[in-house]
Amino acid sequence: FYPQLAHNPGLLRLFKPMTSFWGLHGLLPDRDREIAILRVAWMKQLPFVWGEHVRMGKQAGLITDEIVRIAQGSAAGGFDAHETAIIKAVEELQAHSNITDQTWDVLAQTWTEGQLIELPLMVGTYQMLGWMQAITQQPL
Repeated sequence: FYPQLAHNPGLLRLFKPMTSFWGLHGLLPDRDREIAILRVAWMKQLPFVWGEHVRMGKQAGLITDEIVRIAQGSAAGGFDAHETAIIKAVEELQAHSNITDQTWDVLAQTWTEGQLIELPLMVGTYQMLGWMQAITQQPL
């Protein structure tokens, strides 16, 4: 699953439950979570994460055309304001390590504070996978 972490079993024991947390105990709706993870996976070129979450995204109600548009980014259109804001939030975190007030305000219209806090933590978890892959230069 995370072959590079096999070199540090203590980290593997901590990291794997963390990535599993989002789907098992997270507060974000399944569809919203998968939109965010797919955008991170595409932007960071995480083939294993992308493949797994395409499947999970479809289980959460995403269709192939929507998955293609997630890969294209927030400018691709075809999503409502909330889902566009999820994609934009991931892009903003990747580019600036911050979510703009405008994007945050759109998300805050439908999410609780707990959900708002969960998004950057979840994106950061998958960002770490991207860093690990880039540093080790091995696909996950």
